[in-house]
Amino acid sequence: MKKFHLIYCIGLLLTACTIDNGILMDAYMHIDDSKWNSADTKTFALDTVRRTGDYRLSVRLRTTNELEFQKIYVVVEQQLHDPMLCSRDTVIVQLTNEQGILLATGVDHYDFVAPLGKAIRLHKGQNGEITLSHIMRRTQLKGITDVGIKIEYEDSSN
Repeated sequence: MKKFHLIYCIGLLLTACTIDNGILMDAYMHIDDSKWNSADTKTFALDTVRRTGDYRLSVRLRTTNELEFQKIYVVVEQQLHDPMLCSRDTVIVQLTNEQGILLATGVDHYDFVAPLGKAIRLHKGQNGEITLSHIMRRTQLKGITDVGIKIEYEDSSN
């Protein structure tokens, strides 16, 4: 009986590890000294896509109280292979509302998420890289500790 339970538990564990939760990528890269320079492009390697479909890409920022802006303009460049896809979009990460109230939760550090305006079509087996850089007038943005992306499957049946 113990052997059966052990085999059953191993089977459940293997099943849980293979369940597709719809998140293709969720990653951050640290910004040295919390100062994001406009020349400091962050590159995320996109591993092999598991299934063809429409995906939602979001830019993510982690900030401190030192950030002095209401919004940050981030360029998202996609260089994907098999099939080839090259695109460049600008995402506006809104940090405060018109009254200056933060649009995030936190005490000393804040998390912000801004989706790309449209879904991206990815194909099974596709891979490549996605780069982020800011295009603000000020070359160095003080108060950004991490930049990241999240790519998740978008169920079109909803």
